[in-house]
Amino acid sequence: MYRKEETETIMIRAAIFDLDGTLADTMPALQNAMNAALHHFGCPERTREELLLCINYGSREFVRRAFPVDFPAERIDEALACYKSFYAHSWTMTETPFSGIMKMLATLKDRNIRIGCVTNKMEDITQQLMVRLFGEKFFDAVTGQGPFPPKPDPASTLAQLAGFGVLPEEAAFIGDSHIDMRTGKNAGCIPVGVAWGYRPEAVLRAEGAAEIAKTPEELQTILFSL
Repeated sequence: MYRKEETETIMIRAAIFDLDGTLADTMPALQNAMNAALHHFGCPERTREELLLCINYGSREFVRRAFPVDFPAERIDEALACYKSFYAHSWTMTETPFSGIMKMLATLKDRNIRIGCVTNKMEDITQQLMVRLFGEKFFDAVTGQGPFPPKPDPASTLAQLAGFGVLPEEAAFIGDSHIDMRTGKNAGCIPVGVAWGYRPEAVLRAEGAAEIAKTPEELQTILFSL
């Protein structure tokens, strides 16, 4: 577990969150769009459990992993465009954050902790979905796939922190996947895992999670202890 040294006085000043599986359960919408795309190409549909193994790497990789291994590689871009067209409608199935998330985030804001979101979800839908879930300008910064390389590249996280005027070591990166833990470490932040998402705790620990929270309330306590 991460523990501050006795001589360390830096308080956490920013918390950067993943979206899918961390702030909200987006899988019903993702599954709806992916299965529509698979059906369009005459491919078998996938279960939630199967698709959970395909996410975290960005939209194109999600499609590549979800489609059959014998699907022509030269048609992946066509399949991606099809998936995006379906998800442009199905993302609205995600209507609320996980229980307890809004209260926890509001408490962080009350403590003057800057909050950001960095996700590999498509940028245009990310912006719309975050407004749907949290309202206008609740988050200090939101970055989806597009402006920067996808996670675990730290560029988007570092850009948000620079905009906040916060050093990486003064920030936590919070997420439910191995990609999030790698992103936090790559950015020089404290990687904090959440156990209510799409990856087992063992995966988060293996990727170097400094702490793992089982509930948003526990996450709040962890962040205030960093």
